[in-house]
Amino acid sequence: MAGTENQCIAIAERLGVSYSVKRIALQQPFRTLSPFPFLTTPKPFINGIDWTENEPDLIIAAGRKAIPVVLQFKNAFTVFLQNPKISLSHFDLVAAPAHDGLHGSNVITTCAAPNRVTPELLKSAAGQFDFSSLPDKKVAVLIGGNSKSHTMPHDFAEKLRHNLAPFMQSGEYGFLVTASRRTPKDISENLKTLFGGKTSLFWNGVGDNPYHAYLDAADFILVTEDSTSMLSDACSTGKPVYRLALNGGSLKFNRLYTALENRCGLRIFNGQLDHWNYIPLNDAQLIADEIKKSFAKMRQTS
Repeated sequence: MAGTENQCIAIAERLGVSYSVKRIALQQPFRTLSPFPFLTTPKPFINGIDWTENEPDLIIAAGRKAIPVVLQFKNAFTVFLQNPKISLSHFDLVAAPAHDGLHGSNVITTCAAPNRVTPELLKSAAGQFDFSSLPDKKVAVLIGGNSKSHTMPHDFAEKLRHNLAPFMQSGEYGFLVTASRRTPKDISENLKTLFGGKTSLFWNGVGDNPYHAYLDAADFILVTEDSTSMLSDACSTGKPVYRLALNGGSLKFNRLYTALENRCGLRIFNGQLDHWNYIPLNDAQLIADEIKKSFAKMRQTS
């Protein structure tokens, strides 16, 4: 998954090391069963790895299907992101957000999900797009959709229209909008209509993705509450972030919202846009710093 891959890349970038991305695919029956009941998968059933290559010094992995591959490497320093749902002792380090509730001597606890958002990345992205036709005050609207835990109500666009009406009618705000492949088609069409005026830009998935440029340009960020990745990205900017409520939810997501409320001031959007300050999240750097320390200790003792 792109979001999971980006978490791994974000940490590698913070480490400042050369890296390569391996996209793992398991053949059946291991694709369905791994890592349960098998902690390892025979190499012929693993796609995406050239076993003739030298073993890496460091492996940063995420996703259930990566587990039986990581465990094949006996000498590499292994870091797993999120909850592996097997014994944490199989890895040198496990990095997971607080809402996962993991505890252990080799666990790094972050506020949210590590991501690639840095001032440098946003500045670079901003240089590729021109939003000068929009008003100076800008609102990024990041729309997810249906997931295992959340469902987008059929009147989502209408409720958003109602809450944003004063800002849209004032002509003082520009709106930078992107939807997801998970956004129901009818709601996506309604959003295109809602944000079809001269003060809005709606990315339709064609051409270069302006996502990071939106984050750079925005004075306020609205994010649907189904996406840990987008909430984490938004709270890594230091800008006011509001979550857009959907149907459903879970205790795990509630813990995430509470963590972001306490750390970054995350609020539910109810028709107000206020300014507040906080130190931006930098969970990827937190993990990278811990990897450096632990890796150095391992080298000293080996």
